[in-house]
Amino acid sequence: MEVKIESIPTGELVPHPDNVRIYGKDPYIGDLLKSIKDWGLLNPIVIDQDKRIIDGVRRWNAVKALKLETVPCQIREFENEESAISAILNYNRYRQKTPRQIFNESREIKRIETEKAQRRKREGKPISAEGLKGQVRDFVSTFFKMGHTKFEELEAVFEAEDVYPDIAEKVDDGTWSVHRGYTKIRDTIQKQKDVEEMKAKIAEALSKVKRESLREKLEEKYLSDEADLSKISIKDVKTEIDKELGLLIGPPPLEQWKEIKDNFLKTVNMYKGHSSFREWTSEDRKFLQTLTWMDVGKKIPHLQRLELPKERFASYEEADAYAEALGGYCDGLHRIGRKTLWILLVRAQFARA
Repeated sequence: MEVKIESIPTGELVPHPDNVRIYGKDPYIGDLLKSIKDWGLLNPIVIDQDKRIIDGVRRWNAVKALKLETVPCQIREFENEESAISAILNYNRYRQKTPRQIFNESREIKRIETEKAQRRKREGKPISAEGLKGQVRDFVSTFFKMGHTKFEELEAVFEAEDVYPDIAEKVDDGTWSVHRGYTKIRDTIQKQKDVEEMKAKIAEALSKVKRESLREKLEEKYLSDEADLSKISIKDVKTEIDKELGLLIGPPPLEQWKEIKDNFLKTVNMYKGHSSFREWTSEDRKFLQTLTWMDVGKKIPHLQRLELPKERFASYEEADAYAEALGGYCDGLHRIGRKTLWILLVRAQFARA
């Protein structure tokens, strides 16, 4: 690589576009102005054969501010753009950098190393994707003298800058540490994920509510964009559904429930063959339907008849769920006189309540 030093008219120089893209525009030149006035330009500006500045953009800005017509330049010839960008990175390797500048450098390093790996692959020296990833990670970590974990956190902050610009800005200007910015983004994403999962569970629970007006009311409460689900559990939602439907809240203790079930099935088996009863199947349960309603209290002592108006439930499923919570089952809608009623067979203590 040939090196020449010449005095070049200041106005003919331009910053290399990748230099500006990686490091941004650094307007502060106050310290350089006094140094150049007192001592002159101690280090020449490094340019390529097209007079693009590889190293020394701040010095060039200071020379322009001092209205110097020419500036000493070290002219270097590069085989390609990749070599020029590598030179930019190495000339700036030990400068003090902001987190965003480190991130911009890392992207260039990764791109260059990936292109090198692709060339090796074409030359018959392939490397696996996982191997390349590890190789690049180690190279970047060594280049910046930064641990893998911290560097991954820095990457996460600036890769999410489009979504969380305020956090990236606070990390870049030093208001927040890299770790604090990363933690904030991580926790925010997790909260958003938790909310989406909760909404899916709520939507599933509400899809089983047959009463349209109630379902729409709860959808507005829990699934709208304004809904705050941070302190809501799916149990809370299901409890509210049960309350709205007038269902018994809270199941009986496990042993009590087993007793209810055993006594109920014992009665069913006893009357299976009776002429006034027939077998009724609902999903995986087998219950008994009676035609002699007036004898229920005598023939099945622990069950009693409960009559509720048609408007009480929007569907058979709601009525049966209510009856099941009371230790019984629903026989469906019946026309009695001028009224249409839900007929339930439930535990006697609840029928009297």
